[in-house]
Amino acid sequence: MKKKIKWIIPAIAIVILMSVGVFVFFQKKEEKVYTDPRDIPIIQNNPVYHDEDDTDGDGLLNKEEKELGTNILLVDTDEDNIDDFSEVYGSKTDPLNSDTDKDGLKDGIELFMELNPLEKKTDGKTLIKKELLQKNTQKRSVL
Repeated sequence: MKKKIKWIIPAIAIVILMSVGVFVFFQKKEEKVYTDPRDIPIIQNNPVYHDEDDTDGDGLLNKEEKELGTNILLVDTDEDNIDDFSEVYGSKTDPLNSDTDKDGLKDGIELFMELNPLEKKTDGKTLIKKELLQKNTQKRSVL
């Protein structure tokens, strides 16, 4: 009978320890509520961008974008409605400057209006088309 008691006590202890372990393991962790945004811990998430990839899908490899200074996460770094690849290899406009010729019209608008985004004055049409564009924009804002 003493042998049975010797084994029962350790067996009960093991069952209790295992139960506590299972309870602790499956216990829902309490989520901390932050009342001040400055208290929220910053989680560093640094994705790896490889030079041979084209992360933004604009046609330029990440390596080319780094060399040019364009953003590897944006198709159109200067937001002129011409993707970086087309600016570098097509229109030859500056992918870092939305108005390459500094005439007040974005490069994408000039190409759409069949003007030259590399010259301030394009066959005398730039000023006329710029005025038309401004009038149309004003009409739309009034409506």
